[in-house]
Amino acid sequence: MPLSENIRSLRLARPKGIMIISSSFIPDIGGVETHLRDLISSLSRRGYKIVFLTFQPYQLVKAKTQKVEIRKNVIIYRLPRPLRSIMFYGDLWRPASQLFYLPILFLSSILFVLLHRKDIEIIHVHGILPTPIACLISKLFKKKCIMSLHHTYIAKGKIHKILAKIVLSLPDKILCLSNRSKTELLKIGLKDEKIRVFIYWIDQEKFKPLDKNWCKKILGLENKFVVLFVGRLIEEKGVKVLLTVAKKFSKIFDDMIFVFVGRGPLARELLILQNTLKNIIYRGAINNEDLPIYYNAADIVVVPSINEEGFGRNIIESLACGTPVIASNRGGIPEVLDSLVGMLIEPTADSLASAITQLYSDRDKLTWLANNCRIYAQNRFTEDNVKIIEDAYFT
Repeated sequence: MPLSENIRSLRLARPKGIMIISSSFIPDIGGVETHLRDLISSLSRRGYKIVFLTFQPYQLVKAKTQKVEIRKNVIIYRLPRPLRSIMFYGDLWRPASQLFYLPILFLSSILFVLLHRKDIEIIHVHGILPTPIACLISKLFKKKCIMSLHHTYIAKGKIHKILAKIVLSLPDKILCLSNRSKTELLKIGLKDEKIRVFIYWIDQEKFKPLDKNWCKKILGLENKFVVLFVGRLIEEKGVKVLLTVAKKFSKIFDDMIFVFVGRGPLARELLILQNTLKNIIYRGAINNEDLPIYYNAADIVVVPSINEEGFGRNIIESLACGTPVIASNRGGIPEVLDSLVGMLIEPTADSLASAITQLYSDRDKLTWLANNCRIYAQNRFTEDNVKIIEDAYFT
């Protein structure tokens, strides 16, 4: 039975409510956090009651957050992060420090399941570390447990593989972002029927083509060929690879500008470089609502990650705005991007420089790619993708 028919046939049996558990949420910046915002909105519109259990921001953001936030069909509980300033370092969260907060999460999960036990039928956990707790709670209260894995999982070493298999065998279903990720899960011994592949989606009304010249003017980038990076400013995202290219091109192309948007430990280096090189601009962490202007002002968006990316949300945001992407052939990225709308490369300075030069020099090819982007995004990254997650809830 097709997925859409399967879901329609089960509408009458759909759960009253879902508890979502995640270690972080907006205003923390990241693809997972943004996906959670979209997921909650989509499920709420479909009539589900959502109880969302998360923590106060782990990043030292200025935005104030309430301990309890109530929206239509949604209750968000933000748990405290004791000693946050000690465990926070270099604008990055130390992953191991999350272990410190697991007891808080365990006790709170029990409390909030008891408070909402008449409504909650499914527990949907995001990330590996909270998964054992979510699964234990689901067993105690006889709820179904779904786990979303947002990165390409690769087991390193025999012990790591054994531990991963134990933890990832606990949920009733695992949702992963790419077939590459699914293959890795099968390699550690998980069963095929336990794994579903889903795809992120974006608000196509928010991320859409705008007048490029107007966007460049708004950002003070008139008459410039704009190469844009959006993401965490860490080495794993290929920031230093891109900086190597920018430094080289500062002596070659007078009208090419490299714009960096994001936050991270490499921000200090960017601040120094923009004062010494005219072709580097660092805009810091900008409001999510302003991102479409940046994507539209760009001629190319680059995602030069050197690690195994799970998906690359910035890729689909850029494509929806009509801007081609040059990205590394790592993790799940090749399943998001193809030659109709961009270029896949090895994440090296030479490969990245060659790809940027090719599109800078061949404006006909750049225009052809740009003309394909919007239709490509509309065909693949709409809110209909939430149906895959719904199907995992039902079956």
